[in-house]
Amino acid sequence: MELKLPLTVINRQDVLRLLHELREVDNQMLQAVIKQEKKVHIPHASESLISMVRDNAIDIGLEQNRKKLIAELENIKHTAPVVHVSFANEPSSIVMQKLVLWWRREVHPRVLLHVGLQPSIAIGCVVRTPNHQFDFSLKRRLLESRGLLAGAIGKDER
Repeated sequence: MELKLPLTVINRQDVLRLLHELREVDNQMLQAVIKQEKKVHIPHASESLISMVRDNAIDIGLEQNRKKLIAELENIKHTAPVVHVSFANEPSSIVMQKLVLWWRREVHPRVLLHVGLQPSIAIGCVVRTPNHQFDFSLKRRLLESRGLLAGAIGKDER
């Protein structure tokens, strides 16, 4: 099963929440079967769970589908690539969803983002993967342009 993650699942904590919720649904549905209830009450589901089930066309009413989904989420929890992105301020949820969409479309369909705050960045962001760091901050650009700035205001670079 190649599970498509919803855009609301951004980081590893979101995967853990989804796993916990899915296990709760599974437990309640199994209890209903054991009690031989005619009507199974499915608990309130989060937007993330609803999106994931809808986007992947999964019938969670079937036990084997729930078990496969739980196994797949466990796999994602342990193997999904994680990218650390630091901003000066907390990004809005719309910005985060656009960022996740780009990463999943261009880099890896299961990438998870870990967002941090680093006020010294000022403007822009710093992206860190296990092998590389990319600094797209205003701070870095100003430091790189120190000589140009000093020359522009008529002083020698120190």
